[in-house]
Amino acid sequence: MEQTVMHDGRVLSHHAERDCNGPCPLHTPSDHSYRQYPLDWKAEWNIMVRVMPDGQTIPDPDDFHVRQGGYILENRFYCETCKVYVSSESRHDFASCPCGNFTDGGHDYIRRGGKMSAMHDMSLVLGKTPGSIR
Repeated sequence: MEQTVMHDGRVLSHHAERDCNGPCPLHTPSDHSYRQYPLDWKAEWNIMVRVMPDGQTIPDPDDFHVRQGGYILENRFYCETCKVYVSSESRHDFASCPCGNFTDGGHDYIRRGGKMSAMHDMSLVLGKTPGSIR
């Protein structure tokens, strides 16, 4: 294991350079346009991000999960029947609306059930377009 001090002083423990395979934000960043911005660890997304001058963060293009595509940033839907948004925040976080439509899986997987025609997908998944998850 190695450690890197993030831009805000937090210490991140991570894989060793010898274990890298392909582009890596920590050891072998590619020549992407965000390379000059500070790195940060976004724990709720479980990915490395770049901190923009305005303080916003964007996923680092060299992060393993980002390169794989399909990483779930938000797992949620809008229920037309109940007129509410329903979100699953973590693995096995079964969340439902009053009429019984549900989502589960957080950032790890998306499982839905109930009256699918009443559910409008609002999930944000890297490498997928909104509304393409069922």
